[in-house]
Amino acid sequence: MSSSNSMSPQSPGPAKDHAFSGLESLFRISYSLHMSTKELAMETIKGLPENASWHEIEERIHFLAAIENSREEVRRGEVVPHDEVRNLLNGWLSE
Repeated sequence: MSSSNSMSPQSPGPAKDHAFSGLESLFRISYSLHMSTKELAMETIKGLPENASWHEIEERIHFLAAIENSREEVRRGEVVPHDEVRNLLNGWLSE
């Protein structure tokens, strides 16, 4: 993640930086060490600030689950090719 305050695909924005900081490195570690889902969840919670709310904890876990679900879809080949997405988007924008 960059240190700038501008929004990027890796950053959900300045308001949520503390809630999602370190996720990329956590995922790299989890895959290199073959962490279980439970271990990943526990490490994620440990990385949150001490004053994290239940909502922030829930949001982080939900976000991680969505990423893992998407990775599983990719592994199963359930993806839409980039060119097809571009054509669909161009069609929607021209309507």
